[in-house]
Amino acid sequence: MLRKSKELKVGVIGLGNMGQNHVRVLSQLGVLFNVFDISREVTESTALKYNVSPIYILDEIIDLSDVLFVITPTSSHYSIAKKIIQKGKDIFIEKPFTLSSLEAKDLISLANKNGVKIQIGHIERYNPIVRELKRILVDEEIISVDIKRLSSFDPRIHDTDVIFDLMIHDIDVLFYLLNDEIDIKGVVKKSIYSESRSDHVAMVAETSSGILLNVTASRVTEEKIRSIAITTLHSYIFADYLTKNIQICKRTNLQKIIGEATYRQENIVEKVYVPNYEPLFDQDSDFIDAVVSDKKVFISGEDGLRAIQFAEKLI
Repeated sequence: MLRKSKELKVGVIGLGNMGQNHVRVLSQLGVLFNVFDISREVTESTALKYNVSPIYILDEIIDLSDVLFVITPTSSHYSIAKKIIQKGKDIFIEKPFTLSSLEAKDLISLANKNGVKIQIGHIERYNPIVRELKRILVDEEIISVDIKRLSSFDPRIHDTDVIFDLMIHDIDVLFYLLNDEIDIKGVVKKSIYSESRSDHVAMVAETSSGILLNVTASRVTEEKIRSIAITTLHSYIFADYLTKNIQICKRTNLQKIIGEATYRQENIVEKVYVPNYEPLFDQDSDFIDAVVSDKKVFISGEDGLRAIQFAEKLI
């Protein structure tokens, strides 16, 4: 982190569970300046906890801050972000970028006109599991990818379906890992808690280079699962986001002779070292550094738009 970052005045809009995490990290980075939430009580308690200014009017926190983090329900992203961008302030927006590709396109166009940086919170790109997979897959010929992101129902999420809530993480991960176009072959959806929004979705797809994809997202599964399994020409790679483990199974023809007996080892299992760090800290510090150093952000508005455009095809 550059010394100049301490001069930044960073404001956080939205102080729910995720907003509180961003506030904590930005405070650690020494750039948190003020906070705002529609709940006056939450605003005051958060400001007191982190010794920053509580702001009770949205336009005021936009005017007083150099950089804004928008950690509000997705349905409010467009209207809030538009105000911020029109003021020429750099902005971090939690995923998904917006509720529609039309809104995302409008914000990108406006940001380009105003010279504003937009970063989208597709945090899995900062996950050490995903970063290690990116490194491992460089020399692999991939045959298929199977992703599961399963959770129990969360009543706090009320303005998006499971595609925009959970699966959008894996949509972005697939684009990042494979760097390829994806053609949807089939989608099945089931609504449990809402007549109009899907709570369990399974997708089958194929990349332009022929990689088969299976992605399942659910918010009605009692066991929390976050996994990705990759079959390549010479190995089977399994990664568990929750335990932070990656295993690579490879076939071998190794033979051992012990006494009069001969043993054949058909495969070996390699456990990959995965660094232990907080993705959110890396993400927020990386964005602040991009602002201070005037560098390109890691996950742009265009990246967020691409994920939304793909998600819209699944609905």
